[in-house]
Amino acid sequence: MSSQFNKFYKFLPFITIVIGISVSIFVGWFTYHYYEEKENSHLELASNEIVVLVEARMAAYEQVLRSGVGFFNASDSVSRNAWAIFVKDHKLNDNFKGIQGFGYSEVVFPQNKLVHEERIKKEGFADFKIHPDGQRELYTSIIYLEPFDERNIRAFGYDMFSEKVRREAMLKAMKSGEATLSGKITLVQEFDTNIQAGFLVYLPVYKKGSKLATPQDRVSATQGFVYATFRANDLMDGVLGTMFPHIHFEIFDGNLPTKQSILFDSNTNNEFTLVYKTTNLTINGHTWTLLFRTNSILESEDIYIVFIIPSFILILTLLLYLLLNSLIKTKENAVQIAKKATQKLQDSEERLRYALEGAGDGLWDWNLKTNEVFFSKRWKEMLGFAEDEIDSTLDEWKSRIHPEEIEQVYADITAHIEGKSDAYINEHRVKCKDDSYKWILDRGIIVSRDIDGNPVRMVGSHSDISERKQSQLRIEALSVTDRLTQLYNRLKLDEIFAMKLATAGRYNTPFSVVIIDIDLFKLVNDTWGHQAGDDVLKEFSAIIKNNARETDIVGRWGGEEFLILSSDTDLDGAIKLSEKLREMVSSFKFSFTGHKTASFGVSSYHAGDDEKTMIKRADDALYRAKENGRNRVEAEEYN
Repeated sequence: MSSQFNKFYKFLPFITIVIGISVSIFVGWFTYHYYEEKENSHLELASNEIVVLVEARMAAYEQVLRSGVGFFNASDSVSRNAWAIFVKDHKLNDNFKGIQGFGYSEVVFPQNKLVHEERIKKEGFADFKIHPDGQRELYTSIIYLEPFDERNIRAFGYDMFSEKVRREAMLKAMKSGEATLSGKITLVQEFDTNIQAGFLVYLPVYKKGSKLATPQDRVSATQGFVYATFRANDLMDGVLGTMFPHIHFEIFDGNLPTKQSILFDSNTNNEFTLVYKTTNLTINGHTWTLLFRTNSILESEDIYIVFIIPSFILILTLLLYLLLNSLIKTKENAVQIAKKATQKLQDSEERLRYALEGAGDGLWDWNLKTNEVFFSKRWKEMLGFAEDEIDSTLDEWKSRIHPEEIEQVYADITAHIEGKSDAYINEHRVKCKDDSYKWILDRGIIVSRDIDGNPVRMVGSHSDISERKQSQLRIEALSVTDRLTQLYNRLKLDEIFAMKLATAGRYNTPFSVVIIDIDLFKLVNDTWGHQAGDDVLKEFSAIIKNNARETDIVGRWGGEEFLILSSDTDLDGAIKLSEKLREMVSSFKFSFTGHKTASFGVSSYHAGDDEKTMIKRADDALYRAKENGRNRVEAEEYN
């Protein structure tokens, strides 16, 4: 036995050499593929984030357009100065970088063309005319465009409907009533050497009170378009800035990446050759193709590691050969130590990788078996905590999620754990140390599963999106509020009306509406002027708002008419509320006019009702109140 061992021992150094060389080759191959996979993972996450950023920014631009349409719908008329103030208040350069211009184009029929041009000339633009010249069945004249600078003034009076690509997008918007993105164009504003590819987004403005049931109805009712112009390079610079300096991607208009259809190229030096990923992105009914490129792993900055590690192994093999006797004695201990060190190294590498990919944001690492959670120092700092001031437990994380959003957070996490989504992504509020809340973009992926496929480990990051969320909320408020009275506008009332009707129908609960009209309001404008009329409307709104119940929804229905939506209220309850409000109005002394009165029409929900039928009965009741002497409450007549 001893002889056999000695014979084996003589060959052991040579076996070690053979094994060392083999291991060196294998590790070199393994390291190459590891960094290749790491690079691909980085590219995948970066490309997905680019897509998300582009989608989010374009969605924000759509909200800006919708606020513009809401401005037209909530106003009797919009002057040039009012539009300029409206756009200035949005602070486009600060909050929505990338928009070249934000404007309004008016639909003009041939028979009205000269009248339209004369109207604009009287505003101080003596040389104004619709261009290009020529007879057409329909014109769309750009009359408002902010900022009204040297570049944008070139588009003043331009008939966008005269150009095929723009016309296709405008027709689609007219028929659908939705924001529509055009194909690739060269903007009229381009005049210098820095000419960029461009595109536009349109949202139609319909005539108030028009029937919009069919596409043809919507086309006939179109009075103009709120629209935004974009220069592709400027837009992408505003969206991404210098966030992804090592990612090369191109955006093409349509489904095919061709030289003619390219909108944007992040790298003009052609340094990247391999196509890594192609994806289609649909924005406002129009498709873009995003093509991401990369280099071979051999050109990566980490390629030296592929050679260093195998070289190190060869050197180690030589040392093993020279020090074989001592290493053999400690072999078993060394194996155990190496296993533990390798595991710790893998854990550290993975955490470091996600920390780097999180671009400095907070990192979390969740063990789904033990429910232990690692929170990085930056994660805790985002919430105002020192590193030792907060527990690394799942309960600690759960307790900091806003109660209104925790259900959706768990639903999104569960969907990812069950394999229904590629990644966990959720926006929610998290409580800070000072009990304030921050808006957080929470992202994570499962990085480890057991042999049965059950998730074992999930890693992700927190990004502070409070500023973006606040801006999104500076826009939503503008789009749903009547500017004069600060009550809900007609658009918001329609939305809430639909929800209240659905609830009443589903759960068979009482629901009533009240239409209120200020009596003889026209006399106020005729006698004291429109400023006095505006003051009466504001004072009247305050009376209704302050004396309605907390559960009632109050809004301006139009002109001097107001609407109250009363949940869990039957007809008798709505009549009592109306009588109370009627007395409050009649006893109030208004600033200019002294005492004023109002008439009320009331209807309640019946099975099968929709918004039109309830409003019709309430409107008929209001008419009877007017006919019977005003300053009255009349209820519906329902058979």
